[in-house]
Amino acid sequence: MSSSDRIELSVDPGTWDPMDEDMVSLDPIEFHSEEEPYKDRIDSYQRKTGLTEAVQTGIGQLNGIPIAIGVMDFQFMGGSMGSVVGEKITRLIEYATNKFLPLIIVCASGGARMQEGSLSLMQMAKISSALYDYQSNKKLFYVSILTSPTTGGVTASFGMLGDIIIAEPNAYIAFAGKRVIEQTLNKTVPEGSQAAEYLFQKGLFDLIVPRNLLKGALSSGYDRFDRKEGIVCIFRWGFPGKNRRIFLRFLIKDIQSVRIEVKEGIYARRVLYMEIRGQGAIPLTRTDENLTPGEMEQKAAELAYFLRVPIEQGYENPREATGRIVCANCHLANKPVDIEVPQAVLPDTVFEAVVRIPYDMQLKQVLANGKKGALNVGAVLILPEGFELAPPDRISPEMKEKIGNLSFQSYRPNKKNILVIGPVPGQKYSEITFPILSPDPATKKDVHFLKYPIYVGGNRGRGQIYP
Repeated sequence: MSSSDRIELSVDPGTWDPMDEDMVSLDPIEFHSEEEPYKDRIDSYQRKTGLTEAVQTGIGQLNGIPIAIGVMDFQFMGGSMGSVVGEKITRLIEYATNKFLPLIIVCASGGARMQEGSLSLMQMAKISSALYDYQSNKKLFYVSILTSPTTGGVTASFGMLGDIIIAEPNAYIAFAGKRVIEQTLNKTVPEGSQAAEYLFQKGLFDLIVPRNLLKGALSSGYDRFDRKEGIVCIFRWGFPGKNRRIFLRFLIKDIQSVRIEVKEGIYARRVLYMEIRGQGAIPLTRTDENLTPGEMEQKAAELAYFLRVPIEQGYENPREATGRIVCANCHLANKPVDIEVPQAVLPDTVFEAVVRIPYDMQLKQVLANGKKGALNVGAVLILPEGFELAPPDRISPEMKEKIGNLSFQSYRPNKKNILVIGPVPGQKYSEITFPILSPDPATKKDVHFLKYPIYVGGNRGRGQIYP
């Protein structure tokens, strides 16, 4: 894909404003190969491509978001980086720094341009220095997009410096090419070891995004969460319509929770909010985002983990929306279920989660034999992933005495964090002690030290729990 096609794909129509179009190389070291002088070669590629150099830079909008963007073009001398390419990218970064713009650079390059010698190599340091000011000093957001091929000095400098690094599927990404490595080290390079999918598994970048989805993926990523500075910056559409952008800024310390709201039916609504102290609920999802409940929960979990806040769920129909658990007769005569758990627990330890189910013990129910009898109770405890029912050999004698003859079970074999109990005699077990085993982040890599929410439900009456 040419750089012009890439700009047409990525930038909103009518918003592209190019920079430094008239900047051209002048053969600074008077390089002459046996085939043709360097200057003649530059002229030849300019005629073939209609470009003056191997990168186009400028400003535009990405789904309404103002951005600074540079797009390299492999059709111009293999996208090689000479002094003009380096200067144009550096000026783009400096402009984005001064105007506080998000920065995107699309990489497609064979590396530094040998016809300019050390002048091409120094562009690596010059661009990296400009990026340091942009990212570290101004705390602005840079996305690097690696297309095929991205190699050499581009890979070794700004290509791998993005706050977010995105690769296209099957992109060839390397520092030295396969042939160079094999000739230098006299070793065979495994097939596919320089492909995007293999490198993604090794953690070299953050995402692999198909070309047709790239614009949407980029535009959804420009909310800024900076824990070091303690701020959250959010871009949102203003009113009316798409003609106005608003910019919101909050302190992370004022964020109280992340909330999910799901409403199904004719006027379906699925929104992810941040609850801000003194500001109310701030929506994070766009109105045109058609996320499933599972995708909503994943986004909420990642954000809550980053911000170290709990998640609140506002499902209109919990059974339909989540497939989790609801209780029969859950109103408890308008008396809330109470739960008592420690404020903090050590890894891999057993602790008590005490659920109290309030009701008037003088009330009776009609039993199967037609006689009146005491009410039963039941409860469900929804723990964070990784927490589970403690095994019997880990439960202390004192805790076993509190538990009594109760037998807990998991909702499903693969849902050990969801525990159910009931029906059990209400007069004896209006207070239910669940023995819980906390996870160990040292052995479970998807578990982290942070604040976790716990959800509880209970009923009184027949005491049944329905999936």
